[in-house]
Amino acid sequence: MSNHPMEQNTVAYRYYINRMITFPMNKENKRKEWNTICRITHNNNFYINITKEFKNRIEQNKAHLKPKDNKNGPHSRTTPQKYEK
Repeated sequence: MSNHPMEQNTVAYRYYINRMITFPMNKENKRKEWNTICRITHNNNFYINITKEFKNRIEQNKAHLKPKDNKNGPHSRTTPQKYEK
């Protein structure tokens, strides 16, 4: 059982889940990592529903923030625009 405050547990689980999602791994290793996170959650008497909610939110945010294909190249945002008169 964890003696840490709820806020510290929350931050730790978000970190672990974010690391699992962003770290380049194959699907099998991601599944193992998720099972490890769930086991730690269970052993610390933390709510698994909250952990699953964190995972869903982080995955949605990552999918939302993925860069879109840009037909003007990778530097089109920083390149000054030329306007015709």
